[in-house]
Amino acid sequence: MGGGLAYGAQGMTHHATEDSAIMRVLPNITAVVPGDSVETAPATRANIEWQGPRHLRLDKAITVRDGSDVTLIAARGISYNTVQAAEHVAQQGI
Repeated sequence: MGGGLAYGAQGMTHHATEDSAIMRVLPNITAVVPGDSVETAPATRANIEWQGPRHLRLDKAITVRDGSDVTLIAARGISYNTVQAAEHVAQQGI
């Protein structure tokens, strides 16, 4: 599902505890988690050049709501708050 442990109302079934378990048993592993598409290309190149074990964690971008006045972008734990903010400004006609 994702690389974090905070999924709000989705609960325990969506926690990525398997990631934590796997990473703990791999000695000297380096995890690379780019925050957006701009960071993904250099992170991928760095992984290719890195000596030793590595893990590249990628998330998938989704569009929650279409609009033309404002663009809100969020990742991981703050996504819920961002959707709430979008609903708030939509009620104001934005």
